[in-house]
Amino acid sequence: SRNRLYFACNQASPSDVVVSTSDDRGETWAGPRVVGGPARDSGVTRKVMAAAVSPQGVYGVAWLETGGN
Repeated sequence: SRNRLYFACNQASPSDVVVSTSDDRGETWAGPRVVGGPARDSGVTRKVMAAAVSPQGVYGVAWLETGGN
């Protein structure tokens, strides 16, 4: 959809990557959804590195995990 926007970021605590979408050019946003599941170690920090949308509307997010064991 031409009106759809995507957003990804990391939360400070816990260090989860979350995504949200808007179907009306940013007027309203869906609640954030955690992607990738919980970190296996509480010392892990996640940072969003890249995000992309395919022509079919599939939204992909890649991140880097640092710290932990």
